[in-house]
Amino acid sequence: MNLQRQLKSGSVDEQSIYLTPREKEVLLWCACGKSSWEIGQIVGCKESTVNFHFGNILRKFAVTNRVAAVTKALWYGLLEDQ
Repeated sequence: MNLQRQLKSGSVDEQSIYLTPREKEVLLWCACGKSSWEIGQIVGCKESTVNFHFGNILRKFAVTNRVAAVTKALWYGLLEDQ
């Protein structure tokens, strides 16, 4: 199965995806290779808060890791306006 089909076959409906501005910011920094601790330092919150946002992102995207979350966000164009 090719990558496009794998991404599209997820249980997430493209129209129903909504990320808060903070979730988008956290995901963008993750896409840049930053750790939770580094993201917390950049955005001014605790590492546990960053992990809370990641938990929400993973649940909304129905994925189990950050790489998959960043991939879906890029696929759906959610990080383009950042």
